[in-house]
Amino acid sequence: MPYVSLVAAFIDPQWFTPSIIVLILGSILFLLGITGGGAEIKEITIPKVEGAWRLTAFLSGILLVLFGSLVLGRTSNSQGSPKSEPEKQAVPAKTEPPKQT
Repeated sequence: MPYVSLVAAFIDPQWFTPSIIVLILGSILFLLGITGGGAEIKEITIPKVEGAWRLTAFLSGILLVLFGSLVLGRTSNSQGSPKSEPEKQAVPAKTEPPKQT
């Protein structure tokens, strides 16, 4: 699968599919479970998560990433990449025999 950035997902709606959303959410929960939160990036503050909530976020993140990967892998193998178009076969034009006068 080609590299797809989050910016490309917003630019091209074909990439912003439910499986991509599940992958992004799973990744966020997975990182939250590993780090435990407490990070601050510019104006965004991620609160600290401890105990059972941290474990729940970690396990949910793993499950969502696996589920999103499986669904995304299954659809990409059966349909090809979202940008590819089905091949069109040339249909021969019907020709009528010349009219005899």
